Amino acid sequence: MSSADVMNSCDALAERIGLAALATVERTIVLVSRINFEVELGGLDSFYYNSAGDEAVASVAALEALGALRAAEALRAANALFPGGVPAPERGERYAGLQLV
Repeated sequence: MSSADVMNSCDALAERIGLAALATVERTIVLVSRINFEVELGGLDSFYYNSAGDEAVASVAALEALGALRAAEALRAANALFPGGVPAPERGERYAGLQLV
C-alpha cells in the first residue's frame, strides 16, 4: 500500500466515522495530510479559511508526532496571531479572526 493509499484510507474513514473516532495514528495522518494539502494549494490562508483549519491547534501536535518540528513551530506561531492567541474552531469565527491577522 502506498503512502497516498494510507492517507486516502484514513481520510475516508474520518469522513465515515468522524475525526474524533479515529485511532491516534489515523487522526495524525489525516490532520497532517489536510494541512499539507491546504498549504500546498493556497498557503496558511487556505488552511485557516477551509475546514482543515477547524483543527489548527490539534494539527500542531500531529506535526510534532511526525517529527515535523519546524512546521509545528511555524503553525503554532501562526495560530498565536489570532485574537486570543488561538484560531476559533468554527470556520466563520476563524475567518473573522483571519481578517484581523
